[in-house]
Amino acid sequence: MTRKELGLKLRALLSSTPRSGTGRMYSAELRRAVVEFADAAVAQGQSQVSVARELGISAANVGRWLRSARCEGGQAKQMCRVELLDAGRRDEEMSRGRLVVHTTSGLSIEGLTLSELMALVRAVR
Repeated sequence: MTRKELGLKLRALLSSTPRSGTGRMYSAELRRAVVEFADAAVAQGQSQVSVARELGISAANVGRWLRSARCEGGQAKQMCRVELLDAGRRDEEMSRGRLVVHTTSGLSIEGLTLSELMALVRAVR
């Protein structure tokens, strides 16, 4: 099946999903298919907005489903959850020039300076 045919098939499935209240309740299987389609399109340089237009759904849904899939799949190229420290502990850690990053998968990175943390954030974007 070509990419265009897959896009048309997904669009038909998405538009045939019955409304539930103010929106539509898309199945997990359909969302996964959209995520695979969108990931491939974005990898080829297409924007999330153009993918959404092609499929006839909102860009917000496409973006949210992509972020969710990346976080849940353990292959996040972005940080998915942030825990803020209380002001006292944060000030203590920062005054020592030592920051700690804990990922949702359990990885801990300790001893970072603020500039090193910023470089890490840029690298994973």
